[in-house]
Amino acid sequence: MTRKSMFTGLVVVAVVALAAVMVTSALAQQEQGRRGRGMMGAMMYLERSWTAVSFQLDCTGEQLELLRPTYRTALQTRADAVEASIEAQDWEGVRMAFTECKDSLDAKLQEVLTDEQWAQLEELMSAGMGMGGRRGGGAGGGN
Repeated sequence: MTRKSMFTGLVVVAVVALAAVMVTSALAQQEQGRRGRGMMGAMMYLERSWTAVSFQLDCTGEQLELLRPTYRTALQTRADAVEASIEAQDWEGVRMAFTECKDSLDAKLQEVLTDEQWAQLEELMSAGMGMGGRRGGGAGGGN
């Protein structure tokens, strides 16, 4: 084997190895980002969904009255569970407190909201961490 072909072979191996490291790193970051967004979504679900219910879904007064005690209980239950988990340094417990809060709210929301309101809420909640989903005119709206 000539020196030139050996050098070319080493360069190819180095490039392939570098590409493999970069792809692996990118996939790991993407997966970590997905998990982080899921956790952040659960952490803020109570607040974001209450904002949507109160101001974005055209809920009736009756619907709001049905949901208010559920949100009050969810807020207190979540706060107590998070506090206990932090004191115990149980970080999985913290995550579970947020997840259980979201699940209990979802169950009641599906019961109280119309199918159209539920679909709109799902759209708003999946729109990212912004509070409004689609941007319209007004502050920060861009139109």
